[in-house]
Amino acid sequence: MLGDLNLKKFFIFFIFIIFLFMKVNTKFSYGRCGSIKYDTEKINLEKYLGKWHEIIRLASTPFEKGHCITAEYSLLENGNIKVENTENRFGIINKAIGQAKKTSDMNRFSVSFGDSWWNYIFEGDYRIAFTDFNNYSVVYSCSNFLFMKYELVWVLARNPNDENNNEKIIEFTSYLEKKFGFKKEELFYTKHDQEVCAVKLQEKKEF
Repeated sequence: MLGDLNLKKFFIFFIFIIFLFMKVNTKFSYGRCGSIKYDTEKINLEKYLGKWHEIIRLASTPFEKGHCITAEYSLLENGNIKVENTENRFGIINKAIGQAKKTSDMNRFSVSFGDSWWNYIFEGDYRIAFTDFNNYSVVYSCSNFLFMKYELVWVLARNPNDENNNEKIIEFTSYLEKKFGFKKEELFYTKHDQEVCAVKLQEKKEF
């Protein structure tokens, strides 16, 4: 009887988690996360720190719905990396502050935001697949849950309005499909033009 009850609880929890993944709508599939080949094998963290601007993301990325998205990285006294993400969503500036911890893989970091139970269970995976440090970076994320995995991807630029960005966006769109299997229709191209990025409501939210 007790065993049947525990099995029922597990089944209900499992269904809840599946529903949650469907709700946040990540790229959710069967299988396990594997290692990837880094196209930039040695990360100079000091050169990588600073401000980056998102120019491409997976369209189904949870918690990101806006444009003018930035990520700023700085070193903390405890050796971790402060992560400060901002986005403009309908004229409101949303901000998320977290920490990235180094791992034994110098290209890979674990990231958490806030004190929620979700962040303690599912730390974010952050892998720098490619960067030239001064212009562009490609970040891949993959996390396991039971026999499933969910994946995310971002392309970042130092200068969101660089005249070479249009050409590079085409290049990176092809790169993401060949390397990770993300198709063009699955991607979202983040805007950074002055009209879109203008703040209409001077309000900030921590999320």
